Parts: sequence; C-alpha cells; structure tokens
Amino acid sequence: MGLIAVLVPATRAGRLARVAQRARTEGLALPPEVAELLAERITRNLRRLEGAVVRLGAYAALHGETVTLD
Repeated sequence: MGLIAVLVPATRAGRLARVAQRARTEGLALPPEVAELLAERITRNLRRLEGAVVRLGAYAALHGETVTLD
C-alpha cells in the first residue's frame, strides 16, 4: 500500500504570513492592504501566491514605482 496524504489549503493567516515573508526576502515594501488582497485572491496555490509577490516587485523596480492598490 502507498502513502496517503491529505492536502488542505493554507489558511488566510498562513497566506498572509507567506506573502509578508516573500516580500521581506525580495526587499519589497508591500502595504498591508496589498498583501491582504493577494492572500484573498490567490487561495489554492502558494507558489502562485509567491510568484505574484515576485512579479509585483519586479514590475515596481522596472518602472521605478512603489506597490500600491492604485
């Protein structure tokens, strides 16, 4: 018999923590409202959530802008 694993989605608090951690790793100043929006919208895949943070940071750096909800 094989190994059985039950996968459960990350909680909202867990997703928020992951966003904050990745933003710190990337050196990105991410406002709390942006982090909350990401955590609310991307709920199933943590890699996709982290990728969104990386893309936001890259876009902001490329255009010389800060990350905001605008």
